Amino acid sequence: PAFPGFPVFGDQISDRYTVGANLRSTFGKNIVNEFRVGGTGGATFFSPGLNIGMYTGSLANQLGHLLSIGNGASNASFASTPSSREASTKVIGDTLSWQKGSHSLTMGGEMTQVDLWLRNQTMTPTVAFDVITGDPALAMFTSANFPGSASADVTAARQLYATLTGRISSITATSRLDENGKYIYSGAAIQRGRQREFDVFAQDNWRVRPDLSINIGLRYAMQLPFYSTNSTYSTATLDSAWGISGNVASCDPSNPTPATCNLFKPGVTPGVKPTLVNFSKGTRAFNTDWDNLAPSIGINWTPTADGGFLHRVLGNQGDTAITAGFARSYNRNGIGDYSGVFGSNQGITLDTSRNASLGNLGGLPRLLRAPGSLDAPAFNDTPVYPATPVITGSVNLFDPNLQVPYSDSWTAGIQRAVGRKSSIAVRYVGTRSRQQWTTYNFNEANILENGFLNEFKNAQANLQANIAAGRGATFKYFGSGTGTVPLPIYLAYFSGVTAANAGNAALYTSSSWSSTNFINPLAAYSPNPFTPAGLNSNTGLEGDSTRRANAVAAGLPRNFFRANPDVLGGANVTGYGGYTRYNAMQVDFRRRLADGLQLDLNYAFGRGYES
Repeated sequence: PAFPGFPVFGDQISDRYTVGANLRSTFGKNIVNEFRVGGTGGATFFSPGLNIGMYTGSLANQLGHLLSIGNGASNASFASTPSSREASTKVIGDTLSWQKGSHSLTMGGEMTQVDLWLRNQTMTPTVAFDVITGDPALAMFTSANFPGSASADVTAARQLYATLTGRISSITATSRLDENGKYIYSGAAIQRGRQREFDVFAQDNWRVRPDLSINIGLRYAMQLPFYSTNSTYSTATLDSAWGISGNVASCDPSNPTPATCNLFKPGVTPGVKPTLVNFSKGTRAFNTDWDNLAPSIGINWTPTADGGFLHRVLGNQGDTAITAGFARSYNRNGIGDYSGVFGSNQGITLDTSRNASLGNLGGLPRLLRAPGSLDAPAFNDTPVYPATPVITGSVNLFDPNLQVPYSDSWTAGIQRAVGRKSSIAVRYVGTRSRQQWTTYNFNEANILENGFLNEFKNAQANLQANIAAGRGATFKYFGSGTGTVPLPIYLAYFSGVTAANAGNAALYTSSSWSSTNFINPLAAYSPNPFTPAGLNSNTGLEGDSTRRANAVAAGLPRNFFRANPDVLGGANVTGYGGYTRYNAMQVDFRRRLADGLQLDLNYAFGRGYES
């Protein structure tokens, strides 16, 4: 709960709408046309009542900021992060039905337009308090000045003093790109995008004879790529996704393999450092997929026989029906699948924080009460492209030849009347879903081709040997004859020592050899080599900038663990390699309502697979 009188908002407002109209016209005795228009939409607003004035009032005056009290105390109010969004759909369609003899023909078309906008803002910067290096008051907070206190007590006293005296340790703020192409300090950004689809179709329901009908149709779906309707997004190329490992001409980004791409090839670095470019207004996210034909066919046959064995099996006319069919249908992914990719790229937001590590906090102590203490730092308010992503960031894009996902479905079955009141049906249903969208992260950790898995096993053996010899819980190399072996990869990251010197036990001086951060993943019964191969700052060899620099100094290639080491947050390409299949057998017994009893029993056995 917020302090009484201070801002707190968690409301949500949404006015949704659905509209539709149709015009049905009859031409002669056998032609009917129906024209349809419709739409859905409505914006959703989260905390729309928040405004900066609420943080400068007579009671809740926080100078337009959120004061982060810390030290176990609750903040007086909540951060102001109002947001809103809308995804609207407009549809125009026309269907012509023509009855001609034994044929019932249907044909027509439809256009669908989906629009999206998103608005996000962090209205109030967050001010944190502490006594940091460079502040003369830091000298007071030593264990000698607090007799009998624990380290945590000294820290708590320091932070409490900083809060009471208004000593600012950081101001965390975000600037966002407005639609005029300018970064606004604590301002709002609006993302906009659109996708259109055009479909045409024709279908014939043909009554071949009284006991046989065939339904056949064809649809063509032209699904146009998503495009931005302003210029706030950024994107990247495949060259940037592969980074220094390089994009190979024969590499299919929707089927990346070590045989066809520079994947899991440490030391192979013909590429470039990744950059981001503006995804400007009107730019298409990928090339148009033109060949989306969707056929369908269905057959219904009610066989009969005049006598003999077949008559006993099939019964009278209409007692038995055999059906079979095939249909292909194309899917249209949600509009959020597009905005999620581009919105993950650096560019919409700009970190405009002030802190000591950035070197822009100013002279210390920086006091809350001092004039200009909360001013925004100097920053370039205009994005510059191509932009270099931060090393902890990511690049996100679509396969330029992205295909529209589709599903093929088959069905075949037989239904037989049982007496005058019941029937039983047995049918097979199969589905194959192809070209499903999948996100491929080219920065999947490599532990096999680079030899790290073998070294991890050696580290496990070293740990067990050292414990057995009474040398404690450490996995370092103690020299020949000790039952341990050199660990050149770990040594490179811990100490920057080359592989040629890994046999010198005197160089294994790092405290990390005994750290639980690296020992725990070596557990004999629950080993996890992906933990040290990961990016956690404590447990990952590449999660710390010092360890990364050590490895390079020791001669390890920068793409030792990851193909694109300049974007450790991920090199993500949305491709179309997903596949699922489903097969099922269904049995259905029905008894119509008679004599006060109605019964429906069914059972389905299915098996699915996903890749």
